[in-house]
Amino acid sequence: IRVLAEHGIDWSSATSDRLDKYLGRTWDYVITVCDSARQRCPVFPGEGVRLHWSIEDPAEATGSDADKMVAFERVFLDLSLRVNDFVLSARSAHQLR
Repeated sequence: IRVLAEHGIDWSSATSDRLDKYLGRTWDYVITVCDSARQRCPVFPGEGVRLHWSIEDPAEATGSDADKMVAFERVFLDLSLRVNDFVLSARSAHQLR
């Protein structure tokens, strides 16, 4: 939450939903971001594209608070780049149809 705040993202009103809320829907893309999620992720039916981004879990970082913050910052930056690239690619592919 601190790393998000440092990047101007307010996470205070975010909530988590039960996965079964989304089962039965169709998806264009399903993106998993850690290896355990990839293995346990339920099947999302349909013709959507399934992507996996193997990203280290910063919650497993050890060391000082500063070391842990570095791990979260690294993951934030990695995800930011991947999401931006994904959005640009998806927009480009959509425009070509």
